[in-house]
Amino acid sequence: MQKVLRKSFLVLSSMSFAISLLIVISVASAIGTILQQNQTFVAYADKFGGFWTDFFVFMGLTNLYATGWFLVVMAMLLISTSTCLTRQTPGMLKEIRSWRFNVQKASFPRYRQHVTFDAPKDLDGSVALSQRVLKTAGYETKAEQQPDAMLVSAKKGRWNRMGYIGTHLGIVVICIGGLMDSSVHVSMAERFGFVTAETRNLRLSEIEQESWLPNWNPSFRATLNLPEGVTSNAAFLPSGEGYLVQPLPFKIELIDFRTQHYPSGPPKSFDSELRIIDESASPSEFATVISVNHPLTYRGITVYQSSFEDGGSNLKIDALPIYGGEKISFEGEVKTEREWVEGSTIEFDDFRLFNINPLQVDEETIEERNFGPNFTYKIRQKDGSAREYVTYMQPVPMQGIPVILGGMRQTQREEFSYVQIPADRLGSPLGFMTLYNHLADRTLRDQVLVDAANAMRPNDSDEDQARLVASLDSLVEQVLEGGLARVAENIERSVPEAQRETMFQTLSDLAFTVFAQAYANSGVMDELPAGIDESMWLERALFAASGMQLYGATHFFQLTGFDQVQASGLQIVRAPGTGLVYLGCALLTLGVFAMFYSHQRRIWVRFEPQENGVSIMAAGSDVRRAADFETEFQTVTNVIRKQLM
Repeated sequence: MQKVLRKSFLVLSSMSFAISLLIVISVASAIGTILQQNQTFVAYADKFGGFWTDFFVFMGLTNLYATGWFLVVMAMLLISTSTCLTRQTPGMLKEIRSWRFNVQKASFPRYRQHVTFDAPKDLDGSVALSQRVLKTAGYETKAEQQPDAMLVSAKKGRWNRMGYIGTHLGIVVICIGGLMDSSVHVSMAERFGFVTAETRNLRLSEIEQESWLPNWNPSFRATLNLPEGVTSNAAFLPSGEGYLVQPLPFKIELIDFRTQHYPSGPPKSFDSELRIIDESASPSEFATVISVNHPLTYRGITVYQSSFEDGGSNLKIDALPIYGGEKISFEGEVKTEREWVEGSTIEFDDFRLFNINPLQVDEETIEERNFGPNFTYKIRQKDGSAREYVTYMQPVPMQGIPVILGGMRQTQREEFSYVQIPADRLGSPLGFMTLYNHLADRTLRDQVLVDAANAMRPNDSDEDQARLVASLDSLVEQVLEGGLARVAENIERSVPEAQRETMFQTLSDLAFTVFAQAYANSGVMDELPAGIDESMWLERALFAASGMQLYGATHFFQLTGFDQVQASGLQIVRAPGTGLVYLGCALLTLGVFAMFYSHQRRIWVRFEPQENGVSIMAAGSDVRRAADFETEFQTVTNVIRKQLM
């Protein structure tokens, strides 16, 4: 058992084990720096997709510095480095103080650097002169009388050993500071049921006390999204798919949020004008401006400018019926919900004024373009199920046709699937909706199919016309249910492989003909944008119709206006270990410099009296930079020899 404990102690206190842990922490910290921490599940899913978001959450990379395995590695590094420091420091301090007068005469020739010569000087004069030469070369010296000789011990570079101690002590201090700033105590409080994360979207006053952290919480890293004109005295800590509430000892009011943008649309800079209200202080309030890399620290809490988002913009919306009916106009406010048809509700999630996305300009060129404003919302049914939608306000040019982009996904882990609805001359999808209604509405479709059959085969008998109408009706039904992809699937099941391509092209042409007839019957031709080719617009309409069934909504929401309200994303941090981390970094830096730029060297000079003078033996060592020391040793001993002769 003792052997096992001893081996475990040796491994734990070994330099290689500490370096391995340090590499793990360095890689993890790099990931934590690149991957923004403590964001919502939705934010990660929007940016990385469902698969990677699940992976990040599983590995704890979204809240890395509070993850159990990271804290265990930190604790192991602290223990390992502390053990190594405890084990090595006494010997190093002893080495620094020691003059090592125990070097025997027989040991001198064994050193890599050694020399022997005789000098006609007396003993005392030889010792004094050699000490002066060594001191000139930067060495500390001390002489000791031995039974048959005088031994001068010289050393320099003692800070090399102090660098080793400082480096290890710096790592220990950083680990202590890091553990002090971690949220391990919050994780433990959740694990043992002292606090419970809230998952519902509630007003602050409605959140149960069990989801509130104490005022004296020693360390936290919380977020607060503060709309303009709003005051708050609490921030939020993400916890899984919920959150905990952290009360603050003062109130924060966002007076104004300011952004500057590049000509292409992305934000160039942003800052927040805040008012801090502290009734326990005098004066009780003051105003300040924070920006990225210019935070505010007050009462041990630091407020950082980290992001911005919508703060409750008012949206003006037209709900265009996909399957017939009247247009419905209404207004909604971001972060709120309202009733919709048949007991369902609309949840307005977000509004973005700028959206920079890649756009295929031609076959070889992809450019970043501002697609303009969009808004995100959910339609939640009575049973609790919901689909999430995103709709762009302005048409985007796609292969020469301006289209309105509408995206849908059934879960936040999925990417949005988009329909590209060709816009009419007013930049609206209303023209397409009118065309689509002529195919989706049973009565209107029948007339379209009859007109299309007459146009294709005007001389056919009534019986043949009826068969053609039935075939066209089946084709249109396939397109409306699953698009041209559904048509291709049916061809693969029923048509020999050699004829599939020809059959698909024929049916695509027939579908296009029916769409052209619906286009003529609906009067949409008067609504097309100027200069747009009708056939290209119809082709785009055919593909848009192929995705409408998958869109899964009765109405297409078109944003017609908005009154934007911005919110500042603040990160609010209490980190009592910050000073220790800075101190540890300073010790680590000084220690590394001392280790690399200070070299411990020793020279011994032995003077043995002879009848006509003294016999001198010199030896020296520097295990790290032997080549440089060889030159220095030869220079010093040559000077001693020359001055003694």
